[in-house]
Amino acid sequence: MDKATALDQMFVSKILPKIRGTDSDELKEALEGLKTLAEGQGLQNTARHLKRMMEDRKSKGFVKFSPLS
Repeated sequence: MDKATALDQMFVSKILPKIRGTDSDELKEALEGLKTLAEGQGLQNTARHLKRMMEDRKSKGFVKFSPLS
């Protein structure tokens, strides 16, 4: 397994599930920063999850990790 795949799996399984909260500027900035990092490193699954989390923050007013189907 290459480094990018391992890092992608680590983010999706260990880091992203710990991110949750209600809408705030800090949460928005954190999600945007992580998404930029993920895209820059080629972490496709992480970027997809972060995109969904950002959409949930905007539409529902809170963020909670949920697996993608």
